[in-house]
Amino acid sequence: MHRYYTQKSLDPFHYLPETYLVPLKKSFEEHINFKCFRKVFKEGEMWIYKPGESSNRGNGIKVFNNL
Repeated sequence: MHRYYTQKSLDPFHYLPETYLVPLKKSFEEHINFKCFRKVFKEGEMWIYKPGESSNRGNGIKVFNNL
């Protein structure tokens, strides 16, 4: 996706959503990416949670607006 947008002289971050990959473990709240997410999260904004470590095909996807 990055290559597609840059070849068209477009900023890919204007079109692609902000994404954080956080491993699902007991200590996920200590993971650097989760800490970054917490800094930008605002109550009421819509976010998509998509598990990716052991699932696919849309299973387990959730939409949330609070922690």
